[in-house]
Amino acid sequence: MASSPIYQQRVVDVRTQDVYRVEIFYRDEAGDAPAAVLPVGVDRNFHAVGDMLRDLLEASSRLPEDIQHLISINVANSIFFDGDLTHLVMSSLQDLPYGLSIEVSQLGDLPEPRKINALFSEFRKINCTVELDNFGGAFSKNPQVFSEYSFDSMKLDARFVQNALADDRRLRLLSLVSDMVKAQGKRIIATGVASKADSDKLAGLGIVLQQGEFIHSPQPVM
Repeated sequence: MASSPIYQQRVVDVRTQDVYRVEIFYRDEAGDAPAAVLPVGVDRNFHAVGDMLRDLLEASSRLPEDIQHLISINVANSIFFDGDLTHLVMSSLQDLPYGLSIEVSQLGDLPEPRKINALFSEFRKINCTVELDNFGGAFSKNPQVFSEYSFDSMKLDARFVQNALADDRRLRLLSLVSDMVKAQGKRIIATGVASKADSDKLAGLGIVLQQGEFIHSPQPVM
């Protein structure tokens, strides 16, 4: 994994065209989709995980200075089951000069909320927010998960977004989900935005933080 090229893709506020955040990830060599960048705990090789973190953070340091505080990385659920792995990740992030967003996906096997929320609180102490990734995907379709776990924001799965945009009934459901998230004072981000029509329709629902090929294509970190 560490030898894979590192890419960046931006999340943009389409109201203002400001860069909200830059996502840093390893490119999946077998296809176009980003790979999960921190598959921690899979092979129990802690040193490799540390190397991956250093690779990603070093790559982020090559981005323009005005977006240094807008970096996000993905983590696998296994980080939340192993105290040593958690310590390794947190110690690697401890001295970041800018903020970071941790994207958490595949919620089917997360620990009970009290335990995981306490860990999220520890991440916030080192200037890291925590995001529910891929909502509407195979592992996270229940909005109740968002209310039970103290995420700072929700990222909508690209296929979920596209299916909603193609079907008025699903679009109404998406609007309800968006309203519920925002009512809790949280942010919501749409991925898979492929056209201006997509972007405008989502913005009409108040979903103005967007990511996708229309917004910004994945590009190598220079």
